[in-house]
Amino acid sequence: MIAFATQAVRELGTNWCPEVASTLSVRDRLLFAVCQIYDDQTPVRESARAIMAELDSAHAERVDLERCFTRVNLRLQAHLAACHQPMGGGASLIAASVNANGRAMLAHVGEVTAFRVHDGGVERLCIPHTLEDERKQRSLPDWNVSRVLLRSLGSPNWRPDVVTFELVPGDRLALMTREVADVTPHGIRAEILRGPLEIAAQKLVDALPHNRVGACVVVNFEA
Repeated sequence: MIAFATQAVRELGTNWCPEVASTLSVRDRLLFAVCQIYDDQTPVRESARAIMAELDSAHAERVDLERCFTRVNLRLQAHLAACHQPMGGGASLIAASVNANGRAMLAHVGEVTAFRVHDGGVERLCIPHTLEDERKQRSLPDWNVSRVLLRSLGSPNWRPDVVTFELVPGDRLALMTREVADVTPHGIRAEILRGPLEIAAQKLVDALPHNRVGACVVVNFEA
C-alpha cells in the first residue's frame, strides 16, 4: 500500500522548540507521525523520544489511535513528573494509521495539521488547536495570540480529534507542524505536495526562516 515516504526535520540544536518526525511500518498497517514540543524548561528531546517510543509500542500491540494517544499522554506526564518539570509550552502530536485496504485513521492534538492530495486537489484534513486558528475558523477579530494552545499533550485538555477516511491508489498524505504549513502560501504548498515526492517534505521545511524549526512527513499510496 505504501509506495514511498519522505520526512524532513529542522532543529536549532538548543532546548528551545526542537521537533521530531517519525515513520514506521507495523505488520499489515502503516503508522506515521509528527511530534512537536515547545518548552524552554522541560528536557524536551527526551520527552519527544518518550512520545514516539510509546506511540510505536502501542501501535505494535495493535492498539487503536485514540488509545495510543491516551498511553502517550500518560507516558509524557509520568516522564515530566519524574523530571520534576511542568509542561510549560505544550506538546503536539499528529499520527495516521492506514491498513492494507486503505482505511485510514488520523488523530491530532496541538499545533499540527494534515493534508490529503486526491485527484490533483489538496484538502486540509484538520485544524491546529490554537486560539489563532479558532479565531480564523469563527471569523473573529485578530487577538494576536497565535501561540496559545487550546489543547496539548501533558495538559488537562489533551484529547485528540479523530477522523477516519478511505485512501485510494495515488493518494498522498502529509503530516506537518503548523509553522511548516503556514510558511508557504496555499498555492505554493499545494504545488509542492503535488510535485516529486522525494523532495516534497524537504522543500516545505526548507521554506522556514533560518530561526524556525519544523517537521513534515509525506507518504504516497499505491494499490
